[in-house]
Amino acid sequence: MKALIKGTSEIGLELVDMPNPELGNNDVLIKVSAASICGSDVPIYYWDDVWTRNVVKSNQIIGHEFCGTVVEVGGNVTNVKAGDFVSAEGHLFCNECFHCKTGEKHICPNLRLVGFDYPGAFAEYIVIPSRNIVQIPLEIPPEVGSILDPLGNVVHACSKLPMVNSTVFISGCGPLGLMATLVSKLSGARTVIASDISNYRLDLAKKLGANITINPNENGFSDAISSFSADQGKIDVHLEMSGSANGLINGLTVLRPGGYSALVGLFKDEVTLNISDLIIAKGLTIQGIIGREIFTTWTETFRFLERISASNYIPLISLITHKIPIENFKEGFELMRSKTSGKIVFVF
Repeated sequence: MKALIKGTSEIGLELVDMPNPELGNNDVLIKVSAASICGSDVPIYYWDDVWTRNVVKSNQIIGHEFCGTVVEVGGNVTNVKAGDFVSAEGHLFCNECFHCKTGEKHICPNLRLVGFDYPGAFAEYIVIPSRNIVQIPLEIPPEVGSILDPLGNVVHACSKLPMVNSTVFISGCGPLGLMATLVSKLSGARTVIASDISNYRLDLAKKLGANITINPNENGFSDAISSFSADQGKIDVHLEMSGSANGLINGLTVLRPGGYSALVGLFKDEVTLNISDLIIAKGLTIQGIIGREIFTTWTETFRFLERISASNYIPLISLITHKIPIENFKEGFELMRSKTSGKIVFVF
């Protein structure tokens, strides 16, 4: 099969031919239909992040956001069959530890991560343990099926916050921030303010329902927020999607006293904060978000999809700006780096 691997400790990936993965008794073999680039895949390509260098194995097949069709199942598998349309929970939990046994599989200390230290989805075939398989309704387009993993991250974040009738500030309009714009509106937010340094992505945020967009490099961030607050009141909820120190600090600064913040974006470097002023004195509630609550978030995500199914999933399809053959992977990663894309999907 063709597979995209991290073969060397330098910028770039390699598309190689390699044997199909072996199927275990408790596994499912899937022919990948579509797989999307996650923001966490970008540091693997550019090899510029310490955490990534420590976790990603040599010659690792990368990629973890995908969907496909089941080709074969192991002898012990009863929950899925050949021909099923599926995705998978990419956090491979141990099912034995305290967290797994108390409903917190997503923070299992023994997690293996598909596409990081377990063979990933940027390949023609992938093998996944059957307990991690997620069935997808056949009417969902493959490109949408490939982005259910990150959509679940956003649904997880919004489920932890009081979204109804709130004013929401989103820092970062990469793919996660764009999804957060859509999910916030459909979760009952009154007003969504989206901030990013890419005008291309701010335009996408407007199309997905953002009421106000701010480029902090151009619009005078403080003035724009002050003007809004003077007319319409304080910001209730902050969704941090940028992985940027400035994005985090701006979001915590504009939150009203007693406000809520969910942190989803991953930071390459340590961040220095005035915790006393920004968090403690304001009585903020801060929620860290990692992955999806397994499998509660998947159920909530499919309920969200039901709400947009009548539109043939157009809101989600509209944030997929590029569908690229896997052979053109360099173009995909360069587009992500340039911030002139929404979600990018590889097709096979």
